[in-house]
Amino acid sequence: MMNPLDALSLAGTIIQFVDFSSKVIAGANELYKFGAESLNVHQQLGLAVDDLSKLSKRLSDSYSDLCGNGVKPAPADNSFICICKNATELSTELNNKLSSLKVTATGKRRKWQTLKQALKSVWSEKELMDLKNRLALLRDSIQMHIVVDLRDQLSLISSSQTSRFDNLDFYTQTIVTALLKYHDEVSKSVQDQTTAITQLLGRMELLADKHMFFLNVVPQLNMIEDSQNQALMATGKHISQEQMLHNLRWQEKVIHLQVAQCLIQSLKFPTLKEREETIADVYRGTFNGCLMIPMALCRGLVLCNSSTGGR
Repeated sequence: MMNPLDALSLAGTIIQFVDFSSKVIAGANELYKFGAESLNVHQQLGLAVDDLSKLSKRLSDSYSDLCGNGVKPAPADNSFICICKNATELSTELNNKLSSLKVTATGKRRKWQTLKQALKSVWSEKELMDLKNRLALLRDSIQMHIVVDLRDQLSLISSSQTSRFDNLDFYTQTIVTALLKYHDEVSKSVQDQTTAITQLLGRMELLADKHMFFLNVVPQLNMIEDSQNQALMATGKHISQEQMLHNLRWQEKVIHLQVAQCLIQSLKFPTLKEREETIADVYRGTFNGCLMIPMALCRGLVLCNSSTGGR
């Protein structure tokens, strides 16, 4: 009768053999039936390994370029470069191992090579898993280093942004303080500029309307305008306050001149010139007559006195 321990050991061995045989048969069936070069799981593992290898090489080259540009690498950067290189080497080793499990034969030889490669795949499963775990450990280290590096960079950016915002707040406060300090001066300057623009527009409007005045009114308007400008220049700093009063007075004088000119024009008649000359001659004769009568009387009195001998 068999020992129970021996029976248990035999049963375990049989189970392992059955499991091993089923894996070999399943792998061989997959390779032969679908005509693939390698198992599906090996293809997926190869794609992931290739991607990790390229990424590790890019990271290692980028850090090496920074060191070549004169940037002194930190100890963490050196360890990161070493991890990337180890990941690249381990990826290459795993790819070579997967390449050795591919089926490359054709025809009748493909059947035996399929069985052979399936058997090697099962035998190499533990070795592949070990390489996969080592590569996953290196991948986690790379990810951790990248996360820490990003955190440091974000801290530097945050500090820089905080400093810039502080400077921006200081400049903003300076601008607001300056605006409050010089508010009265700015308001007065704006008011003076507005008054000057208003004066200029009014002057342009009046100059445009001068052709509507009578010819003898224009010189008088110019004289009034000159006197107005001189008065404004004499007032100096009060020019903006006196401007509207002078404008009103000037407009009032212009209206008076227009009214007077209209009255004069209404009193004119066609024979005004001839009558003026006639009146001048009549007045001249009247004055001569008035002067000649007293002179004749004086001569008569003188003659009478001389004939009587002064009696």
